[in-house]
Amino acid sequence: MENVKYLGKYYKLIEEEINGQIYEKAYFKHAIIAYPLLDNKKFLFIKELRVHENPKLRIKPVTGFLEDDLTWEENTQKELREEVGLCSNNIELFHHYKSSGGFNSAKYFSICSDLYVDDNPIINPDGDVILEKIEYTIEEALEKSLSGEIKITADTLGLFLLYHNKELREKYGY
Repeated sequence: MENVKYLGKYYKLIEEEINGQIYEKAYFKHAIIAYPLLDNKKFLFIKELRVHENPKLRIKPVTGFLEDDLTWEENTQKELREEVGLCSNNIELFHHYKSSGGFNSAKYFSICSDLYVDDNPIINPDGDVILEKIEYTIEEALEKSLSGEIKITADTLGLFLLYHNKELREKYGY
């Protein structure tokens, strides 16, 4: 039997009895992680002020929680517009990560190319402040991750996948 302990905007925490044992399970809203690829073959990242995190500044790819009424592709386009003021004519899913057990979530990793400036960018509704847009080659981004300048999270998993995907590297020339 499932017993909801907390139900918030982005998370749900439950206790569930399975074979006489109580298991705690956290369910996180599904998310997108987008890697916008510029014409110069560098990826676009953002430096964001996140007052609820420690440290408060974070360099990250374009990310966002999925809204229930939108597909992952539509959510990706929305987040590109909100966070970097761009749209993409080509959004390609290169990895779908789904975790289960104590922590449950799904993440959709995409490479976004054929970018153009959004004439009507969406104002970021989350209150997070984007301080800077930063361009990195895949090698530079990996080095920044390994040095700790870009925090290693599930979001940065995409960097390692992009780096090791020979088919995508040949297709996009990064």
